[in-house]
Amino acid sequence: MQKQQLSPEQCKEIYSERLLHCGNILTLHCPINQLVIHPNQAVMTLSETQKRLMAALIKNITCKRQLINIVWHENHRQVRDNNYHQLVFQLRNVFQRHNVPVRLIETIPHYGLRLNAASLEEAFNNPTQRSLPKSRAGHANTERGFATFRQRLKRFFRSFLALSLLVIV
Repeated sequence: MQKQQLSPEQCKEIYSERLLHCGNILTLHCPINQLVIHPNQAVMTLSETQKRLMAALIKNITCKRQLINIVWHENHRQVRDNNYHQLVFQLRNVFQRHNVPVRLIETIPHYGLRLNAASLEEAFNNPTQRSLPKSRAGHANTERGFATFRQRLKRFFRSFLALSLLVIV
């Protein structure tokens, strides 16, 4: 799509279809704000803004400004980047709660987002590639952080001990 601003009618047209499909991977039921991921039979209820974002992504709209225009067409000029990033974060959390890889929505640096259905197919065809559940992923990050902290603490005490010995001598 071109990078021009869409009218409110054009925005509504994007998410007003009854069903939107992305291959055999997912179906968005627009009237009831429901997303179905077929490989794992996950059924997710989305907020209105999450539904609008998914509809735009299914229709291959990837530019951040256009996504903001579509999702918040009523007041897109007052919407800040933080609102956009928060919406993407919340949608990825919905995916995570339903064991859907969060990389289904892929960030295009300095541009926007895209739907990455291929990664979803790959994840469900190869179960070892699925992302860790939130609790385990957080636990791994905490342990890694703690190990780094211990290493820094050891280095500090070695330096402190060496300095103390120099001062005493």
